[in-house]
Amino acid sequence: ALLSIVAAKDSRDETTNYIAMIVDISKRKNAEGQLERLRTFDSLTGLLSRGAWVSAMERAVANSRSSQQKFALLEIGLDRFKLINDSLSHAVGDKVLTEAAERIRKVLRRQDAAARLGGDRFSILLEDVQSRHNVDAICEKLLAAFFAPIIVDQHELHISISIGAALHPDDGIDAGTLQRHAEAAMYCTK
Repeated sequence: ALLSIVAAKDSRDETTNYIAMIVDISKRKNAEGQLERLRTFDSLTGLLSRGAWVSAMERAVANSRSSQQKFALLEIGLDRFKLINDSLSHAVGDKVLTEAAERIRKVLRRQDAAARLGGDRFSILLEDVQSRHNVDAICEKLLAAFFAPIIVDQHELHISISIGAALHPDDGIDAGTLQRHAEAAMYCTK
């Protein structure tokens, strides 16, 4: 609620009463909350939005500088997604993206972050990575998560993924360089 109080004064400029007005602002607060969720999360998958992703990457770079902890950036592309989207419909494609996001989310650890930056591309931030072996293990889990077909509207869709990885600071010390290296690695695997 929004409370507004005004003092009522008499002819001698002394306060005689107070007038209060209360307005219910719960609808406005709900709308603000929805806008914040839209700014923070992708509306289709519930993963981080581009803006929230950029903030997470900048925070990881800054934390790594001060703590010397390594982190990794993974770029994931769904193979042959355009064919599914074009031949079966965008509605089916959206369901595939939603299921892909859920499978990715289940593999990640609590401290990791995932985003859908557009189309069939997903980005993952793996915090506190000790070595490339840790990254390899998570990549193997991600690949295994897509072995089972995705069932959408009586269509059994076998989706594979391509993953590119970049490790901080080995493959770059800033977010842009890491993202370019991870994307290049992903396109090589495709």
